[in-house]
Amino acid sequence: MCLQTGIYRMENKRLTDISYLRTFAIIAIVLYHSFCPYMDWKYVGSSYNPIYNSIFKVWFGARMPLFLFISGFLFSYLIFVKNKYQSFTGFVWNKTKRLLIPYLIFATLIMLSHDKLSWVYLKNGYWHLWFLLTLFWCFLVTRLFKKIDYPLFHILFLIGVTCLSLFVKTKIKFGINHFVFEYVYFFWGYVLARYRNKLTVFFEKKSVILFLLVGFF
Repeated sequence: MCLQTGIYRMENKRLTDISYLRTFAIIAIVLYHSFCPYMDWKYVGSSYNPIYNSIFKVWFGARMPLFLFISGFLFSYLIFVKNKYQSFTGFVWNKTKRLLIPYLIFATLIMLSHDKLSWVYLKNGYWHLWFLLTLFWCFLVTRLFKKIDYPLFHILFLIGVTCLSLFVKTKIKFGINHFVFEYVYFFWGYVLARYRNKLTVFFEKKSVILFLLVGFF
């Protein structure tokens, strides 16, 4: 009983830490889009501000990778700790309702408001909504690996997607072009959460700080 209580507290602490990181990532994303017009943004003509550019493109440059990392971590936690998404068809329908359908609705509304209703814009991932398409592919591809429980496979696959993000470019639309570049961050979070009991050193306070500093630089 004491052991189970200790594990429960540890899991809650990890999720609390992740919640803090997610809050920071969301705030950083909102602030970045608020100050985009002052960072030589091609969509709006405004005066360029080097201070804003330094803050949001350099210091907050990891906002999207961090958000994807957190998404992968929580996805792994829900599968292997909470036993969610056991049915593949149910899982696909869940992500379709939560990601694809909202994308189609809001992208259409935005295009109508700009008088730019076009299939070309829709398949490209219209404006900031490209993230919904990319996240859908991240969930779908990772769910296929649920029954594979070989750490060596995940390590080799992690190396593979890292190389993919660095050297492979694609013009395939529907979120695939962004997925190829961004998926490595999602999968990092997934692997870290899946083997969290074997990688406890990464959850120690000093190790987390060192890991984040290295990632930052």
